[in-house]
Amino acid sequence: MLRQQLLSLTVLIAAAFLAAGTTEPSSSDRSLPSSVSASHSTVEQSLEYKLAVIHRGGYVREDDPLVMSFGRALDRLEAKCPETRQQIADMGVKGRELLREKNINEPLLAVFENWRASIPDEAQDGALGPCSQILSAYIVLRIGQ
Repeated sequence: MLRQQLLSLTVLIAAAFLAAGTTEPSSSDRSLPSSVSASHSTVEQSLEYKLAVIHRGGYVREDDPLVMSFGRALDRLEAKCPETRQQIADMGVKGRELLREKNINEPLLAVFENWRASIPDEAQDGALGPCSQILSAYIVLRIGQ
C-alpha cells in the first residue's frame, strides 16, 4: 500500500513539472505562479525571492532574511540532487500543495528543510537517485501520520 502511494506520488510530482515545462534548466522561472512575478514586474526576481513570496502569501522585501533562507535551502538541495534548481523549487511548491490538499499546513520553507534533512549528508550530486523520490517518500510519510 505504502509502496503504491509512493509510486503514485512520484509520478504525480514528475508529471506536474513536466507539464510546467521544467525538464530543462531555465532562467525564465516560468513554472512558478505568474502572480509571484507580477509583484515586481520591473526586475527579474530570483527563485528564492519567488519562493519567499509564495511562503508569505504576498509581498516580501528583496532583502528579507526569508529570501536568504530559501537561497540556502536551494543551495543545499542542489548540491545533493540531480535535478535543476528550477525543478527543485517546483517540486517543493508542488509538495506543499499536496500536503495542503490533505489538510497538512506545513510552511513552504519547512518542506524544503525537511526534504533536505531526509537526504544523508554524505549524498552528493544525486548519488541516491532523483530527489523527487525522496520528496515523494517524505510526503507519503507526512500524509500517513
